Amino acid sequence: MLPIIGIKRQRPAAAAKPPAPVVKQPAKASVSKAATRGAAKPRPYARGATFSREEWVAAARQVLIDEGVAGVKVRRIAQRLGVTRGGFYWRFSGPAGLLDELLENWRATNAASSLAAIRSEGTPAERFGRLLFAWIDEERFDPKYDMAVREWARTSRKADLAVRRYDDELVDALAQLFVDASYDRDESLIRARIVYYHQIGYYALRVKQTRVNRYQVAHLYLRILTGFPGEQFAALKEAIRQVSSRRSATRPAADD
Repeated sequence: MLPIIGIKRQRPAAAAKPPAPVVKQPAKASVSKAATRGAAKPRPYARGATFSREEWVAAARQVLIDEGVAGVKVRRIAQRLGVTRGGFYWRFSGPAGLLDELLENWRATNAASSLAAIRSEGTPAERFGRLLFAWIDEERFDPKYDMAVREWARTSRKADLAVRRYDDELVDALAQLFVDASYDRDESLIRARIVYYHQIGYYALRVKQTRVNRYQVAHLYLRILTGFPGEQFAALKEAIRQVSSRRSATRPAADD
Protein backbone atom coordinates (compact mmCIF):
# COMPACT_ATOMS: atom_id res chain seq x y z
CA MET A 1 0.00 0.00 0.00
CA LEU A 2 1.49 3.38 -1.02
CA PRO A 3 1.75 6.17 1.55
CA ILE A 4 -0.37 9.23 1.04
CA ILE A 5 1.89 12.22 0.42
CA GLY A 6 1.03 15.90 1.12
CA ILE A 7 -1.85 15.31 3.51
CA LYS A 8 -1.35 16.35 7.19
CA ARG A 9 -3.14 14.57 9.94
CA GLN A 10 -5.42 16.77 12.09
CA ARG A 11 -5.12 16.44 15.90
CA PRO A 12 -8.39 16.04 17.72
CA ALA A 13 -9.64 19.31 19.27
CA ALA A 14 -9.29 19.63 23.06
CA ALA A 15 -12.49 19.53 25.00
CA ALA A 16 -13.70 23.00 26.03
CA LYS A 17 -13.35 23.81 29.76
CA PRO A 18 -16.57 24.59 31.54
CA PRO A 19 -16.83 28.23 32.70
CA ALA A 20 -15.73 28.87 36.35
CA PRO A 21 -18.64 29.37 38.70
CA VAL A 22 -19.28 32.97 39.71
CA VAL A 23 -18.96 33.45 43.51
CA LYS A 24 -20.84 36.43 44.81
CA GLN A 25 -19.05 38.42 47.54
CA PRO A 26 -21.22 39.30 50.53
CA ALA A 27 -22.17 42.94 50.58
CA LYS A 28 -20.33 45.04 53.18
CA ALA A 29 -22.52 46.28 55.94
CA SER A 30 -22.80 50.01 55.75
CA VAL A 31 -22.11 51.93 58.97
CA SER A 32 -23.54 55.35 59.17
CA LYS A 33 -21.43 58.27 60.33
CA ALA A 34 -24.01 58.94 63.02
CA ALA A 35 -23.45 55.49 64.53
CA THR A 36 -19.69 56.05 64.93
CA ARG A 37 -19.74 59.71 65.81
CA GLY A 38 -19.87 59.15 69.60
CA ALA A 39 -17.42 56.22 69.77
CA ALA A 40 -14.23 56.88 71.73
CA LYS A 41 -11.14 56.62 69.59
CA PRO A 42 -7.75 55.66 71.05
CA ARG A 43 -5.34 58.54 71.03
CA PRO A 44 -2.73 58.12 68.27
CA TYR A 45 0.81 58.01 69.60
CA ALA A 46 4.39 57.56 68.50
CA ARG A 47 7.42 56.58 70.52
CA GLY A 48 8.03 60.12 71.71
CA ALA A 49 4.36 61.00 72.20
CA THR A 50 3.25 58.35 74.70
CA PHE A 51 2.47 59.09 78.30
CA SER A 52 5.42 59.17 80.67
CA ARG A 53 6.17 56.41 83.21
CA GLU A 54 4.92 58.74 85.94
CA GLU A 55 1.59 59.22 84.17
CA TRP A 56 1.11 55.47 83.74
CA VAL A 57 1.94 54.95 87.43
CA ALA A 58 -0.45 57.73 88.47
CA ALA A 59 -3.24 56.12 86.45
CA ALA A 60 -2.41 52.70 87.93
CA ARG A 61 -2.47 54.22 91.40
CA GLN A 62 -6.00 55.55 90.88
CA VAL A 63 -7.17 52.20 89.51
CA LEU A 64 -5.68 50.48 92.57
CA ILE A 65 -7.58 52.84 94.87
CA ASP A 66 -10.86 52.53 92.95
CA GLU A 67 -10.86 48.85 91.99
CA GLY A 68 -8.13 47.05 93.91
CA VAL A 69 -5.11 45.28 92.47
CA ALA A 70 -7.33 43.00 90.35
CA GLY A 71 -8.20 46.06 88.24
CA VAL A 72 -4.59 47.09 87.63
CA LYS A 73 -4.41 45.71 84.08
CA VAL A 74 -2.72 47.26 81.07
CA ARG A 75 -5.96 47.37 79.08
CA ARG A 76 -7.86 48.99 81.95
CA ILE A 77 -5.23 51.68 82.52
CA ALA A 78 -4.91 52.37 78.79
CA GLN A 79 -8.66 52.96 78.65
CA ARG A 80 -8.36 55.56 81.40
CA LEU A 81 -5.57 57.32 79.54
CA GLY A 82 -7.40 57.11 76.22
CA VAL A 83 -4.64 55.24 74.37
CA THR A 84 -4.08 51.74 73.05
CA ARG A 85 -2.04 49.23 75.04
CA GLY A 86 0.98 49.53 72.76
CA GLY A 87 2.02 52.79 74.43
CA PHE A 88 2.51 50.95 77.71
CA TYR A 89 5.33 48.82 76.32
CA TRP A 90 7.39 51.86 75.37
CA ARG A 91 7.69 52.51 79.11
CA PHE A 92 7.52 49.12 80.86
CA SER A 93 8.75 45.63 80.08
CA GLY A 94 5.47 44.16 81.31
CA PRO A 95 2.71 44.38 83.94
CA ALA A 96 5.06 43.16 86.71
CA GLY A 97 7.29 46.17 86.13
CA LEU A 98 4.34 48.51 86.58
CA LEU A 99 3.37 46.85 89.88
CA ASP A 100 6.95 47.19 91.13
CA GLU A 101 6.90 50.86 90.19
CA LEU A 102 3.59 51.29 91.99
CA LEU A 103 5.04 49.89 95.21
CA GLU A 104 8.03 52.19 94.88
CA ASN A 105 5.68 55.15 94.38
CA TRP A 106 3.82 54.24 97.57
CA ARG A 107 7.11 54.09 99.51
CA ALA A 108 8.26 57.43 98.08
CA THR A 109 5.03 59.26 98.95
CA ASN A 110 3.02 57.75 101.81
CA ALA A 111 5.85 56.01 103.63
CA ALA A 112 8.46 58.71 103.12
CA SER A 113 6.23 61.58 104.29
CA SER A 114 5.57 59.99 107.70
CA LEU A 115 9.19 58.98 108.25
CA ALA A 116 10.46 62.43 107.24
CA ALA A 117 8.23 64.06 109.86
CA ILE A 118 9.39 61.77 112.66
CA ARG A 119 13.08 62.13 111.77
CA SER A 120 13.01 65.89 111.27
CA GLU A 121 14.87 68.39 113.49
CA GLY A 122 13.39 69.66 116.72
CA THR A 123 12.10 68.40 120.05
CA PRO A 124 10.17 65.11 120.25
CA ALA A 125 6.95 67.13 120.65
CA GLU A 126 7.68 69.20 117.55
CA ARG A 127 8.48 66.11 115.51
CA PHE A 128 5.33 64.35 116.68
CA GLY A 129 3.35 67.45 115.76
CA ARG A 130 4.73 67.33 112.20
CA LEU A 131 3.61 63.71 111.99
CA LEU A 132 0.10 64.78 113.04
CA PHE A 133 0.14 67.49 110.36
CA ALA A 134 1.18 64.96 107.70
CA TRP A 135 -1.63 62.59 108.67
CA ILE A 136 -4.27 65.31 108.92
CA ASP A 137 -3.32 67.36 105.85
CA GLU A 138 -3.14 64.28 103.57
CA GLU A 139 -1.13 66.21 100.99
CA ARG A 140 1.60 63.59 100.56
CA PHE A 141 0.11 60.89 102.76
CA ASP A 142 -3.04 59.49 101.09
CA PRO A 143 -4.96 57.15 103.44
CA LYS A 144 -6.99 55.65 100.58
CA TYR A 145 -3.76 54.77 98.78
CA ASP A 146 -2.37 53.31 101.99
CA MET A 147 -5.42 51.13 102.56
CA ALA A 148 -5.38 49.97 98.92
CA VAL A 149 -1.75 48.87 99.18
CA ARG A 150 -2.47 47.05 102.46
CA GLU A 151 -5.37 45.24 100.84
CA TRP A 152 -3.09 44.32 97.95
CA ALA A 153 -0.58 42.94 100.46
CA ARG A 154 -3.13 40.28 101.48
CA THR A 155 -2.65 38.55 98.11
CA SER A 156 0.92 39.50 97.14
CA ARG A 157 4.04 38.36 98.94
CA LYS A 158 6.07 41.21 97.48
CA ALA A 159 3.54 43.85 98.52
CA ASP A 160 3.21 42.24 101.96
CA LEU A 161 6.98 42.37 102.45
CA ALA A 162 7.08 46.04 101.44
CA VAL A 163 4.27 46.94 103.86
CA ARG A 164 5.82 45.00 106.74
CA ARG A 165 9.20 46.61 106.21
CA TYR A 166 7.63 50.07 106.22
CA ASP A 167 5.53 49.33 109.31
CA ASP A 168 8.57 48.07 111.21
CA GLU A 169 10.62 51.08 110.14
CA LEU A 170 7.95 53.55 111.18
CA VAL A 171 7.35 51.90 114.57
CA ASP A 172 11.13 51.91 115.19
CA ALA A 173 11.30 55.61 114.30
CA LEU A 174 8.39 56.40 116.61
CA ALA A 175 9.98 54.38 119.40
CA GLN A 176 13.19 56.38 118.99
CA LEU A 177 11.16 59.59 119.22
CA PHE A 178 9.82 58.47 122.59
CA VAL A 179 13.30 57.43 123.72
CA ASP A 180 14.43 60.96 122.84
CA ALA A 181 11.60 62.18 125.08
CA SER A 182 13.20 60.26 128.00
CA TYR A 183 10.97 57.17 128.06
CA ASP A 184 12.69 53.83 128.56
CA ARG A 185 12.94 51.55 125.53
CA ASP A 186 10.20 49.13 126.52
CA GLU A 187 7.66 51.88 127.15
CA SER A 188 8.80 53.72 124.01
CA LEU A 189 8.08 50.66 121.86
CA ILE A 190 4.61 50.19 123.38
CA ARG A 191 3.75 53.87 122.93
CA ALA A 192 4.96 53.72 119.32
CA ARG A 193 2.76 50.72 118.61
CA ILE A 194 -0.28 52.33 120.23
CA VAL A 195 0.16 55.49 118.12
CA TYR A 196 0.64 53.60 114.88
CA TYR A 197 -2.03 50.96 115.40
CA HIS A 198 -4.47 53.70 116.37
CA GLN A 199 -3.78 55.54 113.11
CA ILE A 200 -4.15 52.44 110.93
CA GLY A 201 -7.40 51.59 112.73
CA TYR A 202 -8.69 55.12 112.19
CA TYR A 203 -8.43 54.68 108.42
CA ALA A 204 -9.57 51.05 108.41
CA LEU A 205 -12.77 52.04 110.22
CA ARG A 206 -13.31 54.92 107.75
CA VAL A 207 -13.97 57.45 110.47
CA LYS A 208 -15.64 60.55 109.02
CA GLN A 209 -14.30 63.85 110.38
CA THR A 210 -13.66 67.19 108.74
CA ARG A 211 -10.04 68.27 108.53
CA VAL A 212 -10.82 71.36 110.60
CA ASN A 213 -12.33 69.24 113.36
CA ARG A 214 -9.29 66.97 113.37
CA TYR A 215 -7.05 69.98 113.89
CA GLN A 216 -9.26 71.28 116.66
CA VAL A 217 -8.82 68.09 118.71
CA ALA A 218 -5.24 67.31 117.67
CA HIS A 219 -3.83 68.64 120.95
CA LEU A 220 -5.95 66.12 122.85
CA TYR A 221 -4.60 63.26 120.76
CA LEU A 222 -1.09 64.54 121.32
CA ARG A 223 -1.48 64.74 125.11
CA ILE A 224 -3.18 61.34 125.43
CA LEU A 225 -0.94 59.44 123.01
CA THR A 226 2.40 60.93 124.09
CA GLY A 227 2.06 62.02 127.72
CA PHE A 228 4.67 64.68 127.04
CA PRO A 229 5.46 67.12 129.88
CA GLY A 230 3.41 70.28 130.00
CA GLU A 231 6.11 72.66 128.76
CA GLN A 232 6.63 70.61 125.57
CA PHE A 233 2.92 70.25 125.05
CA ALA A 234 2.15 73.96 125.51
CA ALA A 235 4.42 75.05 122.66
CA LEU A 236 3.04 72.48 120.24
CA LYS A 237 -0.55 73.19 121.23
CA GLU A 238 -0.07 76.79 120.12
CA ALA A 239 1.48 75.64 116.81
CA ILE A 240 -1.49 73.33 116.19
CA ARG A 241 -3.90 76.18 117.00
CA GLN A 242 -2.20 78.43 114.44
CA VAL A 243 -2.20 75.77 111.74
CA SER A 244 -5.83 74.94 112.46
CA SER A 245 -6.78 78.62 112.09
CA ARG A 246 -5.01 78.86 108.74
CA ARG A 247 -6.65 75.66 107.47
CA SER A 248 -10.08 76.87 108.62
CA ALA A 249 -9.62 80.11 106.68
CA THR A 250 -8.36 78.54 103.46
CA ARG A 251 -10.24 75.20 103.16
CA PRO A 252 -13.94 74.28 103.09
CA ALA A 253 -15.39 73.17 106.40
CA ALA A 254 -16.68 69.98 104.76
CA ASP A 255 -13.17 68.95 103.68
CA ASP A 256 -12.41 65.56 105.20
